[in-house]
Amino acid sequence: YSQEVYRKFFFAEMFSEEVQSELAIVERYVLPSKRVAIHLRGGDIIYGKTRLVANFGRLKSLSVPLADVLCQRFLDKGYTVLVFGATSRDLKYLSDKYQDVLTVDDLDCNDGSPHIRMIREVALMSDCELLISSGDSAVTKLAELVGRAKLLTVPGWISIEEEHQILLESVGMFGLRHLDPLQQAYANYCLFATAPETENFGVLGEYVRLASDCDPDSVAYALLAFFGALAAGEYSLASNYRARLEKVAGKSTHVFIENAIEDNRFIRFDDPSTIRILKHVTELTDVDQCFRNEASALLHLYRPEVRKGHGLGIRSGLKRVVMRLIRLFR
Repeated sequence: YSQEVYRKFFFAEMFSEEVQSELAIVERYVLPSKRVAIHLRGGDIIYGKTRLVANFGRLKSLSVPLADVLCQRFLDKGYTVLVFGATSRDLKYLSDKYQDVLTVDDLDCNDGSPHIRMIREVALMSDCELLISSGDSAVTKLAELVGRAKLLTVPGWISIEEEHQILLESVGMFGLRHLDPLQQAYANYCLFATAPETENFGVLGEYVRLASDCDPDSVAYALLAFFGALAAGEYSLASNYRARLEKVAGKSTHVFIENAIEDNRFIRFDDPSTIRILKHVTELTDVDQCFRNEASALLHLYRPEVRKGHGLGIRSGLKRVVMRLIRLFR
């Protein structure tokens, strides 16, 4: 079905008059026709409680350094950029830095209840030429269905190699200290997850140690830092991060991993860098057999033929509805 068929269906069958009125909000603004929306989705994943026990990889959020470079790229092509889906501080950083980057606060449409604000954001995103999203997001998919925007997801649009270079470029030019520590943690994790296969274990370990140091309450970063230090042969550091993990988790690392596997805990360990360090740990002969067994258990969990059953579940009610309708009518 065409985009217009989807749009008519959603307007006719799903949206009340109040919602339809809010979706028409774009008519109140005089905006350049050549505009792109970038949805960072950084609030809940990077700053919320979910991050303490979960790691969603690169599929759920755009780091601010990556969004920064993307803003510059689109501005250079003559676009006006609208940014959404992160904390006010992160979005304000981008809009303050670039004259033609706008937030909902800049447009003075951030009043009303949370669900009304979300509808307005959907409306503004939907009426852009392009919509850049971190990945799997019901809000951006809905925006694509009800408007003219063409949705591009970063993992499908930018290769891992290019993302790594963008991050290195951004960190090299601007550093990370101007960012919130939790955003610094996520940026360092992304540097780790996108690192080339030739990167040495010392550098990989440093990325995840920096992530854990910036966000010491995150079990996921501490666990990665533990295995990264083991892979690099830095056993004293490994002991420190294992102790941090166990202090935060309130249980032994072995039990934590067992529980994560049993409960389908939302920890992604299928990025290439993690696969490399876990495989390397299983081959080490001078570390505790227990450590090798833990690495092996995580590797088994995320083998391509079995990891489907342990992937990230869809929790949002809106997301379930949108995805069900997409499957039904496509």
